[in-house]
Amino acid sequence: MERGFWDEWCTALAITNDVKYSIKKEHKDTIDNKSLMEDMHQFRMKDLTYKQDFVLLPKYVYYPLSKWYACEKEITRTVI
Repeated sequence: MERGFWDEWCTALAITNDVKYSIKKEHKDTIDNKSLMEDMHQFRMKDLTYKQDFVLLPKYVYYPLSKWYACEKEITRTVI
């Protein structure tokens, strides 16, 4: 997932000790994973730095986020 979206999403939420949350500020309304891809390519990623340009999320975290916010490009990692 694009690092900018993740950082803004985490900052926008105020999570309390009783596991309730509220929205503190506006944030992006789309996940822009296309910005991580090489121009004119659908499967080739740019030369990126982990945790600086993108973050890896478990499927159980990414799935709800991708349903709540529009995401045109899902990037998956296949483990063999």
